[in-house]
Amino acid sequence: MWLTLQILFSCSVIQLIILGYAKPFESQFRNKLEMVNEVFQMLIQYHLITFTDVVSPAETRSKMGISCVLVTCLQISVNLAIMFSGICQ
Repeated sequence: MWLTLQILFSCSVIQLIILGYAKPFESQFRNKLEMVNEVFQMLIQYHLITFTDVVSPAETRSKMGISCVLVTCLQISVNLAIMFSGICQ
């Protein structure tokens, strides 16, 4: 389990570095949006640690689960707001 999480974290960090250095998209906005989405994904991945055997109290896991859902909802809200603002223009 730990090796899987380490590989997942490492891939996200490498992807952030590549996004920041190479700037693969034509617009600056798209590059920043992709970096913000990657940071949200990293936050969600860090929540995954709390669902392993490292954190034993069920109450803590429950609170971190709520936090994970809130981060996910925030990411969806940001992307929907950007999508709808693009449609309305």
